[in-house]
Amino acid sequence: QFISDAAHELRTPLAGIKAHAQLAMRIPERQQTSLIRIVEGVDRTTRLANQLLTLSGVDSMERLDNAGPVDIAALIHTLLEDLDHDISEKSIAVKRRIETSEPLHGNEDLLYILLRNLIDNAIRYAPNHSEIQLSYARQNTTLSFTVIDQGPGIDATQRKRVFDRFYRDIE
Repeated sequence: QFISDAAHELRTPLAGIKAHAQLAMRIPERQQTSLIRIVEGVDRTTRLANQLLTLSGVDSMERLDNAGPVDIAALIHTLLEDLDHDISEKSIAVKRRIETSEPLHGNEDLLYILLRNLIDNAIRYAPNHSEIQLSYARQNTTLSFTVIDQGPGIDATQRKRVFDRFYRDIE
């Protein structure tokens, strides 16, 4: 099933890259736009390949044995450094509200992937010159991490599908 899902998901960005490359070869005045689309397609395909590699590791459950205390404030700091280029490119202000220094018990690599996906989506869908708020807090007996952005959100009709593998609402 994994290989089938992966092959299906890779076809779309690769077809788009090929179409834009062919357009750039045929119509010189469209080359700049086509080259930009090719780079975007490669970026999407790279993200997908990284997600596939992550899923293959998660599916095998190899990483779940390495659970321990994770400093979420430090992890957020690292993530924001890693995503700095994307944040700067869109002129997004990121506000952090760390209300507890209590570590979260889990696998640091998997938590990094989870939080990176959440923050990366917030950056990707937030408008330029907007703000993203990240908070980590204790609420009664629960530790919570929250991302608030000014993006469009998820349409109510699509909310059931957001946890489906590879699902993305194509506009």
